[in-house]
Amino acid sequence: MCSRSSASSSALVAAQAKVLATLPEGLREHARVVSERVLLDAPGWFHAPAEVTQLATLAQGVWEQRRARIHYARGYRDPTTVERLVAPLGLVLKAGVWYVVAGVELSGRDGDIRTYRASRIRHAELEQETFARPDDFDLGPWWAGSAARFAASMLREEVTVRLSPRGLRALPHAVDPDAATAAIARAGPPDVDGWRELTVDVESVAVAAGQLTGLGGEVEALDPPELRTALASAGRALAERNAPR
Repeated sequence: MCSRSSASSSALVAAQAKVLATLPEGLREHARVVSERVLLDAPGWFHAPAEVTQLATLAQGVWEQRRARIHYARGYRDPTTVERLVAPLGLVLKAGVWYVVAGVELSGRDGDIRTYRASRIRHAELEQETFARPDDFDLGPWWAGSAARFAASMLREEVTVRLSPRGLRALPHAVDPDAATAAIARAGPPDVDGWRELTVDVESVAVAAGQLTGLGGEVEALDPPELRTALASAGRALAERNAPR
C-alpha cells in the first residue's frame, strides 16, 4: 500500500509542479507558499494516476489565453485520435484525474464548452492566436453543473429498497454518494424496527445488484423483481462458497 500511495502522491506533486511553473511571475511565489502549507492528495488508496504528458502546455494556454491544437484519443482501447482547436478555459483535478475545460470553435466563436480528460490528450501545441474568455463563464459553477448533468445521464434507472439503520448509513459508500443523499432525503419514515423504504437512482439494475450486495443483510430489494432475484442469488452463492468445510 505504501509504495502505490507514494507513487500516486509523487505523480500528483509532479503534476502540480508543472502547473506552478506556468503561472505568471506575480502569482508563482504566492502559489508556492500555499503549496508548502496545503497539500491536495486527490487520488484514493490503490489508485494509480494516469500519466498526463501535456499538462504544462495546457496550463500555459489557460494562463496566456492562447488557443491549443490538441490530438485527443477517442478511448483508451481506441488508438485513433481526433484533432481539435480549443480555447483552454480551466483545469480541474477530480479524484486524481485532470480535466481540461475548453471552448470549441463553432461558427467563428467558442460557443460550445466541453470537457477533455487530460491523459487522453496525446499532443498539444499552443497557437499564437489568443482568445477572449466568455464574460459569463465561471469555472466552479460550470463544473458543478456539468458534473451534475453527467451523473444524471449515467443514473438512468431506479430501484426501491428497504434499509436498516446500518444499511442507511452505509448506502453512500455502496452507490453514487449524491444519489444516496437524495434518496435518503426522500425516504419514508422508519418502521418499528427502524427500517426505511427509499428509491435510489442507479446506472442499471445489474450494477445496483453488485453495489447493494455489499450491504448484506441490511438491505431488502422491493422493486424491480429482478433486483430481488439477483441479491438472493448472490446471497446463496456467498453462503454456499463460505459454508464450513
